[in-house]
Amino acid sequence: MILEYEQFKQAEELVEKIIEETPIDDIQREIESATKGFTEKTKRFFYDHLSRLFLNVMLNRLEEFRNDAKDKAIYARKAIIKLVNPNQVNYV
Repeated sequence: MILEYEQFKQAEELVEKIIEETPIDDIQREIESATKGFTEKTKRFFYDHLSRLFLNVMLNRLEEFRNDAKDKAIYARKAIIKLVNPNQVNYV
């Protein structure tokens, strides 16, 4: 399965919103609310893509954002792990 264009665009916008506006304590809730109405399979692909976008922020885009961008990206990736694997150790 591949995501649709709108879902790719939504993921891009979500990363920007989280890094620029969302308090770190609200990141997981923001990610969960963005995927309401998605099938489980679509959620998994969306989370995978989202995680890669946050990794890209950490590796290539830190100079574009405020000082807490790296911390938010790390936290978001951990939140995604928790959402994908809820029965594993609590990473967040």
